[in-house]
Amino acid sequence: MTERFAAKLTWWILPVFLMMGVTPGRCFVEVRPAALQIRLGWLFNRSFSRDSIAGAEPVSVPWYCGPGVHLDFRGRVFVTGAFGRGVEIRFAAPQSISWLFGGRCSRLVVTPKDADGFVAALAAAGGAAPASR
Repeated sequence: MTERFAAKLTWWILPVFLMMGVTPGRCFVEVRPAALQIRLGWLFNRSFSRDSIAGAEPVSVPWYCGPGVHLDFRGRVFVTGAFGRGVEIRFAAPQSISWLFGGRCSRLVVTPKDADGFVAALAAAGGAAPASR
């Protein structure tokens, strides 16, 4: 079963995103039986094998990693449309990010509108239990 979660987009970034061709309908996270797709328009579009996901948990997106794609150079990538509450996905082994941003990450933060529902969908589909710190 496939579940799609729309990305939370802050109101002031919408005009900028729209000018760049990044529309709300192209910003989502999708939980599929064998993969997880993360899309922020053409800025980021990547699928990850469900087997590569070690866990996921709600986190706060810091003010300096607002809307867009940000790398913190410590193995974490932010693919966000808003500040506030997001979900951090932990990978069992570092994953390739994309041709545009290069590099690898061990943790990826997204901002679905329904963070709890997204974490539950990942756990229910297997391959990603909620993380503990």
